[in-house]
Amino acid sequence: MKSVMKLFFVTLVCVSLVPIASATLCTTAGTFESDLTTISVGGVQGSGFYGSVCVSDFNSTTQTATITFIAASGYSFIDGSAANVTTNGGSATPAFVSETPKAGSVSDFKNFTSVGNVNGYGTMNVQLNDNSASQLEQVIVFTVHNASGTTWTSNSNVLAFNGSGFDAAAHVVGADCGASLTCFVGESTTGTTVPEPRFYALLLTGLMALVGKTLIRRRAI
Repeated sequence: MKSVMKLFFVTLVCVSLVPIASATLCTTAGTFESDLTTISVGGVQGSGFYGSVCVSDFNSTTQTATITFIAASGYSFIDGSAANVTTNGGSATPAFVSETPKAGSVSDFKNFTSVGNVNGYGTMNVQLNDNSASQLEQVIVFTVHNASGTTWTSNSNVLAFNGSGFDAAAHVVGADCGASLTCFVGESTTGTTVPEPRFYALLLTGLMALVGKTLIRRRAI
């Protein structure tokens, strides 16, 4: 009976890890991740999972970092205010790096707006705009340079909450956007440092070993 209970517990743990891993879109070791979990449709806010904003490659000497927006399955970034962040200190110089268009779309150069209001998420000091409302992007990458103000100290110190309580937001297209098809999503909770991929591999290896040991003991009884 004890062996059966152990096997049940291990199976439950393995199953519970699946949604955690699938919701983690940032994979670089030490990355600070803010998930886009709040959606605004017609002035009404809801919740879900719409993508991740990853802060990586922080350099304390140059005061630069890389920001990566990754859309969740079924969603894409689009049009004006496609990707937006609030940086710590409220002053940063952005530079476009790359984009990964959705199948059927083409790469389309984007431009930045230094300070502006993001529909439903307050003012953010870095806004990246798509030049065409017809182009859909799955991944958007840009860098930010701390121009003045608060000194950044790590990946987790680059972003800060604005007056409305959001550190990142995006303009997306997807099913949850309703009849309009496009809507705005944001992140309003503290981000997390994403463990290295090998952390999950080691954890699952240990769990599999425990399952195997439990089964062997059962056969020996």
